[in-house]
Amino acid sequence: MSEYIKISQLASLMGISTHQIRYFEDKGIFNPTFIAENGYRMYGINDIYELIHILFLRELDISVKNISLLKKTDMKANYLSVLTEKKDEIETNINKLIDLKKSIEKTMKTLEEIKENNENLRFTQLDEIKYKVLNSYNHSHSLNALDILQMNKEYSNYNLLNIIQIYDETKYYVCFEDELNFDYVASRGTYIYKIENVESYQEAEKKITQFFKLLNRKSIDTEGPLLIQDLHQASMTSSRSMSIKIMMKVKNEKS
Repeated sequence: MSEYIKISQLASLMGISTHQIRYFEDKGIFNPTFIAENGYRMYGINDIYELIHILFLRELDISVKNISLLKKTDMKANYLSVLTEKKDEIETNINKLIDLKKSIEKTMKTLEEIKENNENLRFTQLDEIKYKVLNSYNHSHSLNALDILQMNKEYSNYNLLNIIQIYDETKYYVCFEDELNFDYVASRGTYIYKIENVESYQEAEKKITQFFKLLNRKSIDTEGPLLIQDLHQASMTSSRSMSIKIMMKVKNEKS
C-alpha cells in the first residue's frame, strides 16, 4: 500500500487544509480510495487528479452544490458548457478591470496635472476624439442634477462622470467619447488648456472669460469650439466642489 498517501500528505501536496478535504467529503464530492484499518484515509493518484479538478472548479467560483450535480450527471456532457460560461464571465470581468485600470490611470494623470498646474497656460497634443452628443443647452442654462438624471435614463450605458461640454456661439453640448456612435469629432492637434477649481458653473463662466483674456494677452490664436471637461476624479482632493479643464485647439497647431 506504499503507493497511497494519507490526508495530511494530500493536503500538503495541494496546499490546502485537511479540513477542506474533509469538507469536500462531507458534501459527497470527494472520497478516499479506502480507509485503512487504523482509520487513516488513503488516497491514490486518481484521487489527486480528481481533487485538482475540484479545486479548479472552486477557483472558478463554481459552488460545491453544482460540482456535486456535475458529478452525479454526465460530467463530460456538462463540463464544456460550464467552462464556456465561466470563460465568458471571466472575459467580461477582464474587460471591466481593463476599464477600471484606464479610469485609475486617467485619474492619476488628472491629479498630476492639477498638482503641477499654475497660473500659466499649458499645451497638450491630442489625437482625434469622437463624441456622442447626449444633450444641448443654451449658454444661460446651468447644468444641474436633474439634467444628469434625465440623460442617465436615456444613456445609461455611458459613464456620466466622464462627460465633456463643447461650446459654440449659441449652445453648449454635453458629450461622451464614443468611437462608434458619434455626432462630433474634435480634430487632432495642439490644444491649449488651463485647469481651474470652481464652486459652481457661474464661477466656471468667469474662469472661461479669464481664459480668453489670457489667450488675447499672450496673442495665442485658437480655432474650433471651446471644450470644458469636468474633472470629477479630482473632486475629493479639493475643498471646492469641482475642477474643470478649459481647452481650445491652437490655430495652425503653433504653440
